[in-house]
Amino acid sequence: DPSSNGFWYTANTGVSIQRCTGGVNCRAQDFVMVIDNCTGPSCHNNIGGDNSAFYTPYMLDPRDPARVLVGTCRVWRGQADGSGWPGVNNANALSANLDNGSNAACADNHMISALAAGGPAAPSGASSVIYAGRTDGRIFVSVAAESGPATFADRSARLISGGYKISGIAVDQNDPSGSTAVAVVMGFGVGHVWRTSDAGATWNNISGTGPAALPDAPADSVLIDPVNSAHVFVGTDVGAFETTDGGASWSEVAGGLPSVPVNRLMVLDAPGIRKLRAATYGRGMWELALPPAAFFRLELAPGASSTATLGTGQQASYNLVLTANNGFAGTVNLACAGVQGGPACGISPAVINFNGGAGTIPVTVTLSMQQARNAVPFHPGRGWPVVAALFAGVLCCSAKKSRHAALIVLAVCLAGGISACGGIKSNPAVSSVPSLPSAGASVMVTASSGGAVQSLTLAYTVRTN
Repeated sequence: DPSSNGFWYTANTGVSIQRCTGGVNCRAQDFVMVIDNCTGPSCHNNIGGDNSAFYTPYMLDPRDPARVLVGTCRVWRGQADGSGWPGVNNANALSANLDNGSNAACADNHMISALAAGGPAAPSGASSVIYAGRTDGRIFVSVAAESGPATFADRSARLISGGYKISGIAVDQNDPSGSTAVAVVMGFGVGHVWRTSDAGATWNNISGTGPAALPDAPADSVLIDPVNSAHVFVGTDVGAFETTDGGASWSEVAGGLPSVPVNRLMVLDAPGIRKLRAATYGRGMWELALPPAAFFRLELAPGASSTATLGTGQQASYNLVLTANNGFAGTVNLACAGVQGGPACGISPAVINFNGGAGTIPVTVTLSMQQARNAVPFHPGRGWPVVAALFAGVLCCSAKKSRHAALIVLAVCLAGGISACGGIKSNPAVSSVPSLPSAGASVMVTASSGGAVQSLTLAYTVRTN
């Protein structure tokens, strides 16, 4: 979890996502199953009964790492700790079965083999743009993932996969719309690297041509450099390769990596450090030092807490810091998302400018729960005369009109009269404060500059007395 060094995730075959909260102290026995489709003492069977690919694709949402995306024959998103899965009526399923459009559990369907997310924030604060590649070489895209299953469109027509598996997808962080992405394809005799700049409506083969082309070998993974969109890394069955010119030419990544399948690629940026890390099939983990890149980071201030408690009419504050690293220069905008239950969220400062020098800026996030407001009190002595007058009018009306019409008028008049008088209640006042959040409510703070986004999830509870 990039927002918390203590949260680590792993998975076995099938749907079997496990989580440990001990960070570097995590051992095999410390990983607890959180999302799975198995039955047994340690199982939850909490993904709607779906089967999945042999290796289930899953990822923490880049906008909200407290949520995890999981691919079966459907796209799922929910809390990364497994709470609330699969949701009421499988509400965590963002898409229908991509094979047939039904809501039935996945059985012998074509399964999702690759996931990627990005773009602007959805209503929940998580990513609104989601790409899902399948084992049969088709790819589906939604640019409004929380607007219903119908938003997932088949974007395979211009990506010529030859029916080979889509093995990896990466969204370009330098495009804030989420419309730019690169997908890689396994197999032989096809283009292995494809790029879109319009959310999959069109795709261009950027595998290269001639001696500078990528080898015709299955491509297994892809990574777009977060600070340079033209710099793309691809892991293949014969090692890792890179392009610095958007795919016109490719070369093998230096550093002594053996010619083995590279299943995952990741870049680590830290002050004064940049490393490319590669996970291989059977030859362990490898890393290569790269020139440091400029970036910013949002995190808790030293010693600060990520949790708070507030009552109605009160405030709670969190202390964060935004740091520029390796000469980062630019404007960073900070915002709140995903506030639940009524608190207002404020950030100070909301805009920070860095000029290329090292800098750490304190940031204060404040939640404010509004004071309870009393509704108009109900006074029996004032209300019932009005109701009585209305009732008398209806009786008069019923002598001239049909009984059916009179009953309708009576119902409308009674409802209107009682409502106007404050309602038939014994309580002297009614609070109009919105329903308060239960334990575990959260707000997400995002810091964005161009397409680069950092996020931090803060928890809070509201006292009701």
